[in-house]
Amino acid sequence: MNVIRKAGRWTRRSVTGRILGLLGVGLVAPLALSACASAPPPPPPPTTVVLSINADNTVNMDPMGQPAPVQVHVYWLRAATAFQSGDFFQLTEQPEAALGQELSAHQQMIVRPGQGVSIQRTAQAGETYVGIVAAYRDLDNAVWRSVARLQPNTQNAITVQMGQRGVTLTTGTAPSAHLNLEESPDAG
Repeated sequence: MNVIRKAGRWTRRSVTGRILGLLGVGLVAPLALSACASAPPPPPPPTTVVLSINADNTVNMDPMGQPAPVQVHVYWLRAATAFQSGDFFQLTEQPEAALGQELSAHQQMIVRPGQGVSIQRTAQAGETYVGIVAAYRDLDNAVWRSVARLQPNTQNAITVQMGQRGVTLTTGTAPSAHLNLEESPDAG
């Protein structure tokens, strides 16, 4: 039946044509728009840490002027407030109790005079700081604690240097590594 609009009325043929036209636009438009959508962005790169711990030949001198090995504690932290305010014995003997939820992981090792140790690690979710405590023989006259803030989604290079007077942290040359260095003002 070929019915056309006559005198302000719609016929069957014209209504069917309009419906098919609207359906065509309704089906084609989403396909055209989806072709314009881009793929989701790739996930950000992980936060990685290359930690180089070095003891010079004057580390932890005894009264006779002989260097001695140092026990080093590495703390992977979610925050650094409790770490910076904790005392040496709390941090080294009961790190979980001293640091609570701020502590993500803890490692300890002995580093001998003239020795270097390297740790490579992918930071766990929420880890934003690396703290170092070095067990110097004369805690009252040594900088025994230092902490560095990690930059997320990049490779962080941190060098821990242990000498006669204490421990210092510096940044390395890893690509795109940027660290905000924070050293504890009171070592005792």
